[in-house]
Amino acid sequence: MGDWLTKKQDQYQLRLQHDKLTVDDQGAIEAKGKDPQTPLAGVPEAEARSRGWGTVSAEFYGEFLDWLDAQLNKPCAESGESRRDNTALTALKQTSS
Repeated sequence: MGDWLTKKQDQYQLRLQHDKLTVDDQGAIEAKGKDPQTPLAGVPEAEARSRGWGTVSAEFYGEFLDWLDAQLNKPCAESGESRRDNTALTALKQTSS
């Protein structure tokens, strides 16, 4: 294993047999409730799995994927009668101007 730490990406690609690899899609997804959904975006667990969320490290990416989905699919915060962009969308618009 130690010698893999010093190899470059092209060396990995030459050694790995991609046609024999499979990706485990049964990783943890934080989803709770009677009909399990993610805490921020409310994505049903089955939908998150179909999007491939179970193939990435939940510890590193799980919370981020849920946050990102909430930001991109619910871009407006409701405040009484008016609607306004959420904080993430406002910041994104400012960087693209």
